[in-house]
Amino acid sequence: MQPQETGFDWWHALSGMVGAAVGAGSTLLTWIIRAARMEPTIRAEIVAAEQRVEQKIDDKIDQEIGHFRETLSGMREKINDVERESVSREEFKEFLRQHREDFQKARQENREDFAELKRNVAEIVGARKH
Repeated sequence: MQPQETGFDWWHALSGMVGAAVGAGSTLLTWIIRAARMEPTIRAEIVAAEQRVEQKIDDKIDQEIGHFRETLSGMREKINDVERESVSREEFKEFLRQHREDFQKARQENREDFAELKRNVAEIVGARKH
């Protein structure tokens, strides 16, 4: 004869639930322990990646500063060349004051030369008409 069942077996359901909970808890505990062991490795990789990025940024900044420095030194050199070759406003005014008579004389001579040239051209043209 077979034993008769008299309803729901609570002990069986309870032991299944306890087994599932213990299995889930042990799985979670295993994952947590693995993650805890991996944390130093992950942290070291992150720090190394940050250092590489910082180094690349520093290199790029140094490169751009070098270009900027070259540009500024070239501009300063050009300005110095222009300043050496140029005459200040005061020096130009003094030059004009010192040579005003020479300019006036050259201007007068130029006017006289053109007036004479006009007379000569008029004589030549007048001589050809006759």
